[in-house]
Amino acid sequence: MKRRRSSAKSKTTRSRSSSPEENLSVLYRDVVKENRNMNPLKLDSTTSTAQINWLRLEIEDRKQFLQDKVVQVYDHNERRMMHQEEERLKFKIQEDVELNGFWDPQKFEDQKRYQRRYWALAKRIHWKFGKRDRATDFDDDPVPEEFDDHNGKLRHSAPEMRIRISENITLNSDYKIPVYSDIAGEFPEDFKIPDSLLFDYIDRNVLDQATEKTLAQAVKLANKPRNTIKCNCTSKMPMTPCYLNPECRCYEVNLAFQKLQQVLTFKEAEFVSLRICIRAPKCVFLQQTFDPIMFENGLDTFFDNVGFACSELCACKGKCTNNVFHRIDKNLYPFEIFRKNQKLGFEIRSPVFIPAGTPLLEFTGAIVEDSRLSDDVKDYSMQLTSAIDDENLTEVLLNLQAWTNDFKEIIKKLSHRKFHVDCKHQGNLGRVLCHSCSPNVEVVRIFQKSVTPAHIRLLLVTLIDVYPGTSLTIDYGPSYFLGNCQCGTFACRSGPNYKKFEKMSYTTIFRCYALIAKHDEDDYLMDRKIIKELYADEPIAECRFDCINP
Repeated sequence: MKRRRSSAKSKTTRSRSSSPEENLSVLYRDVVKENRNMNPLKLDSTTSTAQINWLRLEIEDRKQFLQDKVVQVYDHNERRMMHQEEERLKFKIQEDVELNGFWDPQKFEDQKRYQRRYWALAKRIHWKFGKRDRATDFDDDPVPEEFDDHNGKLRHSAPEMRIRISENITLNSDYKIPVYSDIAGEFPEDFKIPDSLLFDYIDRNVLDQATEKTLAQAVKLANKPRNTIKCNCTSKMPMTPCYLNPECRCYEVNLAFQKLQQVLTFKEAEFVSLRICIRAPKCVFLQQTFDPIMFENGLDTFFDNVGFACSELCACKGKCTNNVFHRIDKNLYPFEIFRKNQKLGFEIRSPVFIPAGTPLLEFTGAIVEDSRLSDDVKDYSMQLTSAIDDENLTEVLLNLQAWTNDFKEIIKKLSHRKFHVDCKHQGNLGRVLCHSCSPNVEVVRIFQKSVTPAHIRLLLVTLIDVYPGTSLTIDYGPSYFLGNCQCGTFACRSGPNYKKFEKMSYTTIFRCYALIAKHDEDDYLMDRKIIKELYADEPIAECRFDCINP
């Protein structure tokens, strides 16, 4: 098994007892005893008073805290919300010199790049489900009627009346993420707070040096100049052109990682070019700051694609074209956590359009070695490293530069261990990503500053265009129990049409992706036209506003 994620439907936070310190959450102990958190990528900003107060609360007190915040929302309007959030996003970009003129969040890719995406997705799903007909086998079978315009049915349109559980689950005024329940028949007075909302919201991974001693020692050694990776690039422009700069050390490391990636074989490239009329050049996984991220390999994306990003240690301060976390760290995209039925649980959606290849957010939690993961925690973890699958990566890491001897030895030692990011008690939005047999988000590993497992950030990237209201999903991996999957996609292994899907060829799956995407785009453009007619002259509020019963 290479990646493991739970269904995120029955997450519980265990109450801690006995000593006063044990009654505090894990993260609060990190706040009080800063030296316990050795993560080199932690935020420099101070924790807010609201976050500190939350971290002091025991489990039952947290439930009561949220219970007191539960309210009924009236007159919710999806289209008005979409318009307001889209305009606020545009304003943020226009006011930011590091974004304005560099990035357009409404820009669609050209058709050739879309075709290449559908090819990779079809190849992935084709092999994942055990299909072994060759990608170069071509047929003219039509897309089954049941799968036509399928994704449009997966977008959630919230009702006029909603239960708002939390106005801001992050407790950070700079980045508000509300939580809603849209299950019919619920009322604030009898609403029960789910245990899955009692976690500590964190923006960066945490690493406890008391339990992960070897990794913590590696982080200390990584602070030595010989063991740090940073560039000396500078520019008078708002964004330093590090990417494609042969003098940039971070870009040089990026190129070294790209050698690990699998690309199209000659026959596959010929097939894609001649039979489906794609003339785009062959490329590998790229991690430029503003260009859409492209996964050329349709198979093992997680272990075949690794990147390196500039950071605040560099002369460019990470404000450059070689930092895929640049937009993520600005918290640009609006999100909400919601649920539409008890069985499926909480999901994530955004009220704005998110193009394919967009870095969305980071998956955060506690970095824990596999041997220290209890059974109830393993299902909540995302694998970070693998001794077997990362064998080639380890060889590259050891030869990147002239490390100190002790650092090189500890990298070898760590390469034989398997680490996870555990989000059960501490995490962010990523912990409520739902499973899908045909996901719209992929996870990729990006290093910053150095090369220990603690220097890896798990980046979540959109595989396809994600339209407003669509739940963000990932593939939980081969170990996920699919006996009762509710993803609802055309490829759902528990769906009513799976037997028909099993018989579909590679090229039919390709056409299915392309046709569904075309219907989604048409629906979205029509929706935008209606929204413009209704709300073009409406003033834009400074922040999202819910109509609450007085």
